[in-house]
Amino acid sequence: LTPAGGAGGRPALNFFVLPAAPAPAAVAVPPPPPVTVSALPPVEPISVALPSIEVPRATPPVAGPAASGAGTAGGGPGAGGAPGSGTGIDMGPGTGGVGGYIFVASPRTAILPPLAQVPGSVRGRTYHVKFWVSAEGQVTRVEVDPPIADGKYGRAFHESMMAYQFYPAHTRDGRTVPGIVTYSVQVGN
Repeated sequence: LTPAGGAGGRPALNFFVLPAAPAPAAVAVPPPPPVTVSALPPVEPISVALPSIEVPRATPPVAGPAASGAGTAGGGPGAGGAPGSGTGIDMGPGTGGVGGYIFVASPRTAILPPLAQVPGSVRGRTYHVKFWVSAEGQVTRVEVDPPIADGKYGRAFHESMMAYQFYPAHTRDGRTVPGIVTYSVQVGN
């Protein structure tokens, strides 16, 4: 703006006055129709007769050589026609005994990848994360498949996965045990 004759070298201002807005028009609104509220009869209780379900119980192992986990020795031809022998072991987690079935660990919150500064090389990819969870619900080890190529993001991803808390794996009788569980995690869109 250049000075246009205003006092003290200030530019002259031109303005105009807008006419006053008319008052809002009145609209006739009909009164609401009357509503009558009637009493509803109480709902009759519904009874459903469900058959009882018997949960199968594991029978404890019989004391003796089979209960110790040692199998029977096997015989047969080995390399070069010589007789072979071996011993089998029949022990392992989740089988036999009281509370033998193991329920897997579950995360306390949703498993999400770190979303700050996601490189293009990992955006939209799905990673399978294997968690080793202690009997207390702490993550003790994490394995990512396929490995994350971007080193900086890979370290942030690993630290984020290690920080998750889980409800630990447990047996049918409620005893917590260490476990391994795998979740799929998609990074970005």
